[in-house]
Parts: sequence; structure tokens; C-alpha cells
Amino acid sequence: MTDVAVDRLRIRGPGARRLAAVAGRELPAALERALGDVADLRLETITVRLDLDPDEYDDATLAVLWADAIRVQVLGAAGRTSGSPAGGTPGARTPAGPTSWFPSPTGSPEDVAAAAADWLARPRAVEHLVPRALLLLARPDVAAVALLLGDASWSRLVTRLRATLSAPARSAPPAGTPVDGSVESTRRPPTSSEDARGELPTPRGPSDPALPPVPTFDPAAEPSAPGGAPAPDLAGLRGHLDTLGDLVDENAGQVDLTTVTRAAGLALLWPWLADVCREALRSAPAGEPHRLRAHILARLADPEDGGLLEDPLVRLLAGVPDGDQVTVPALDPCLPTVDECAERALAAFAGLLPGFASSSPRFVRDQWVRRLGLLDATTTPARLAAATHPLDVLLPKLPYPVALFKLPWSPPVSVRFRP
Repeated sequence: MTDVAVDRLRIRGPGARRLAAVAGRELPAALERALGDVADLRLETITVRLDLDPDEYDDATLAVLWADAIRVQVLGAAGRTSGSPAGGTPGARTPAGPTSWFPSPTGSPEDVAAAAADWLARPRAVEHLVPRALLLLARPDVAAVALLLGDASWSRLVTRLRATLSAPARSAPPAGTPVDGSVESTRRPPTSSEDARGELPTPRGPSDPALPPVPTFDPAAEPSAPGGAPAPDLAGLRGHLDTLGDLVDENAGQVDLTTVTRAAGLALLWPWLADVCREALRSAPAGEPHRLRAHILARLADPEDGGLLEDPLVRLLAGVPDGDQVTVPALDPCLPTVDECAERALAAFAGLLPGFASSSPRFVRDQWVRRLGLLDATTTPARLAAATHPLDVLLPKLPYPVALFKLPWSPPVSVRFRP
């Protein structure tokens, strides 16, 4: 969409005068950025509700939030009126690569099985592009898909999904990059409580050179699918798939796993992040500041998850340039200082939530910091869609806004919690 024309704008409610001024100055430029990748269309009317207090934001921030809300309504209206093509958001930029490989799901077992067969047949270099249809495997009727695929294909699918979803965040490999089929992970083994929130182990061992090893099923230990076939082993995957299904746009045909963050809750801690980094850096060894910040923020989110060094949100908030490899710096001498700064930030955050001031750092990380999210860093501001957790009912008690923030070395980030 190269031009945005608004015939008539009606503003109601508190702050209408302020919003009218923003509409005349900052909103046009914000709309151009927000709608720049949307296909041309004409809409008679859209209604946008801003659930915020205008007095808490400056004019530029208000314009960004307003434009983002308009974008959501425009995309929704476009999907209802024009029927977006399968495999993508209406009018959104088409990612590089043959996206026609990934059919848009209608929800039937046949569609899920077709998407699974397509994905398994594709090169490992594009395995980070997972068909949205496969997220439907979290549904209870998943056994029907196992019967359609057959035991061998089903085992390959579950194993490849487990390895792909549990791999540390990484940049998409360039086309033609040779892949040896090995799977590496620096993640710690999950506990049973972590399984429920999507922390996944990585299967290891020799097998088909192009695929992760096929798991061995114990029929006596597994429930049976209709017809007596072994039920698919989705232990630890269902919660992860279900959460990603909530985060992915309903019009999207696939999810790019290089945009998935496991530390979306860092956005809740943004008022402390800059100070934590600055204070910890005072005692850190010499090195590139952005690499040291990445290590500090990863340790703040989860000191036991080394894979977070390549997490897209950690990299963005640390100011790591695209393509830069973050190696683990020798921080051992200053780890006590880093951990002390991190725990003070976690305690300060918990102290703002009624009844949780004495929570342990691990509890705060489990309940609010470690959560899945999808990060779109190609827009201005960057967009973070974060999963919701049960104790998020307390977040309205926070005395600062979370919808949009910026660190001194990072781009602005807009945050939306889903569902």
C-alpha cells in the first residue's frame, strides 16, 4: 500500500482532542510505516479501539500504537472481504523461498497430513519454516493424522518437530548451505513442569543421516489410537504447538521458527534492563558491549539456558547486529555481579505485584519471564506477540506501560499478549 487515504475520522472518548492533534501530525507517517507492506484495498469503515490512557504516552508513541491497531483491523477486514491467498497474511511480504510448499490448513486430518508430508520432503535448510497446519497437532484428534501418515512417517514427523522446536534460536541458513543432519542443543534437560510450558529435549543418536533419530515406542506404555495403531508420542510437544498456534496470525500459512523467542517476558522487565546491563558491564571483561549485553540478558531470563544467546528477542534487546555471532564471553569472574543485578531486577518487578514481593527469582522467571513469543523485527517498531500466562491477571498493576518500549541501544518494540 503506497498511499493511505482517510476520508473521515471520528474520534470519541477521553483524550479525543489530543488524539485529533496526533492524527493531524504524527499519525500519517506512522500509518505509512504500518501499512507499507499491505496490498492495495478499499475499506468503507473500520473501527479501532485504543485500550490505553493517552496521557501516559508522548505523541510519537501514541501514533505508533494507533497505527498498529489500525493495521490489525485492516488485515482482518482484508481477509474477510478479499479472501487472502493460502499461505500468507493478506498483503504481507512473501518470505524468500517456495511458500507454496506449505498449504493453508482447514483443520481436517487430511490437510494436516498433507502439510506434514510436504514438510518432511523438504530440505533441512528450510525446516525452520513450519506449516501452520502442523500446529493443529495439539488437538485431541491427532491420532487420525498418525493413521493417515503411517507409523514410519509419523515417527519421522514427531522426531523432526521435537528437534526443530527445541533447537536454540538461530538465523535461517542461506539457500544451498550443506546440512549434516546433526542436532545440537545447549539447553538443560526439562523437568516435568517445564514440559507443560514447552521446554523440549533434543533426541540424539545415529539414524537416517538426513533426519533426527526415530524414537522407539513402547506399545505397552502408549495409549492406542483408533484401529489399534500406536498413538503418536507428542509428550512435551502439545503445549508448545498449542501456544505457537495462538501466537501465529490466523491468516499465516507457516511460522518461521527463527522468529520464536523463549524469553518474551523480558519485555515486562524493560524498565530495569538498561540499568542491569550497565551495572553488570562495569565489572565485565573487555569485549564488544552488544555481545556482553546479550549474555547478561540471556542470564537474566534463564541462567541455565545457554541457547538464549541466539534468541531473537535477546539479540534485539542487546543491540546485536544482524548476522553477528554471539560467542560466550569469559564472564566467570563477574557472574556473581551479573546474577546479583538480575535478581534485584526480578525482585523489583515482583515487588510491584500484590502478594508476590517475596517470590524467588526462579518463580518470577517461571511465571512471567520465560514464555514463548513471536518477534517481527522487520517493522518499525519491532512487533512482539507474547504468550499469556495465568498470573498475567496481575500485570495491570504495573505502574508503567508495556505496550511500547525502547532501550538505548535497541529499536522500539511494541508488545501484544495473545490470546
